[in-house]
Parts: sequence; C-alpha cells; structure tokens
Amino acid sequence: MVGVDDDEVPREVRNDPTAREILRVWKRQDGLIFSASVDQWKDPAAWGIALADLAKHVAKAYALSQERLVDNALERVLAGFKAEFE
Repeated sequence: MVGVDDDEVPREVRNDPTAREILRVWKRQDGLIFSASVDQWKDPAAWGIALADLAKHVAKAYALSQERLVDNALERVLAGFKAEFE
C-alpha cells in the first residue's frame, strides 16, 4: 500500500494487491478528523454497509476489552450514532 508503513497495515491485507485503505479517523480535542476514499465505490450505500461492519467490529472489541456483552456494546454504539444524527 502506497504511503503507509508496514507496521500500520493489518497483516490480513499486507500481501493482498487489491487491498485499499478507505477510511482513517483521528480524534482531536475539538472533534474528529476523517479521511475517506469515496472513489472506491460508486454507490454510497456501500458506505452504509462498511459503517455497519465497523460498528459490529467496535462492539466486539469493547466486549473483549471490557468484559461486556457484544449486544450491549453494539447497543451503546448505535445509541451514540442515533444521538449524533439527531
């Protein structure tokens, strides 16, 4: 992957020539900064699928790191999502 250090690349994609980074997120004191490659998909609905997959991944990570139930963690992720949209 161009412009990315090997130690930053997940091992599952290091040797995959079709792999592309599509999203980066940085947390700052005054909010979040995003870098997204929207040219990877023609239909924006693909981002909905990616965001749902991300929510599930984050919930699983919380469940493992904080001894929570995955469903409880996902419920909290979705609550934050809904609150931000409103």
